[in-house]
Amino acid sequence: MGRWSRRLATEFISWLRIPRGVHWLDAGCGTGALADAVCSHADPASVVCCDPVTPFVEYARGHSRDARQSFMIAGVDSLPHRSGGYGSVTSLLVLNFLPDPEGAVLEMRSVAAPRSTVSACV
Repeated sequence: MGRWSRRLATEFISWLRIPRGVHWLDAGCGTGALADAVCSHADPASVVCCDPVTPFVEYARGHSRDARQSFMIAGVDSLPHRSGGYGSVTSLLVLNFLPDPEGAVLEMRSVAAPRSTVSACV
């Protein structure tokens, strides 16, 4: 999966067509492929990247080259909240690995701003 993540992330971000200047949440950031694509192709205000796996977060943080990205260890059951919510809450290649994908989507919706986009690609 890893070698396809970056190619898929770019296509997925292009398909979403999220407006510029939006605050994003990357739920299950893994090694940072989606966050990098967001910064390169969507011109976000910020991207909060979360994953429950410490080595993934450390790798993504260590390879980040964009100050708009921030990283934290958190699973889909404990996503960070943002005042006003996130304009885009998304996940790449994660939901199919979770024991409760429906619950994960509900949690993603709970941190989203009104009229925002909640999306996933598997």
